[in-house]
Amino acid sequence: MSVTDVLSVESRLFVYGLGLLLAMKLLTGRINLHGLLVDKAKPQNVSAERVQLLIVTIAVVTQFIRASASGGSGPRLEPGWFYLFGGSTLVYTARKVLERYKS
Repeated sequence: MSVTDVLSVESRLFVYGLGLLLAMKLLTGRINLHGLLVDKAKPQNVSAERVQLLIVTIAVVTQFIRASASGGSGPRLEPGWFYLFGGSTLVYTARKVLERYKS
């Protein structure tokens, strides 16, 4: 095995280990998800911006994991995924800025 093969295996094990650790902490309740999707200005409402950012984040992470599992020199995502994630983050950030200066 070459050095790059060893590093590739180690990096995959590290990423999968982090994923497993995160999943375990989510399932045991050590990571608090209460209020994750709540609109902070109106706590009785769900924030559409938070929902869309969460969905896009999950989609991009799924594509990244799929690209990582396919092997090769490293995961490669198409630029469209970065545009989607950037646009989603921009929408969320713009809403936060507007809320801040509106009140």
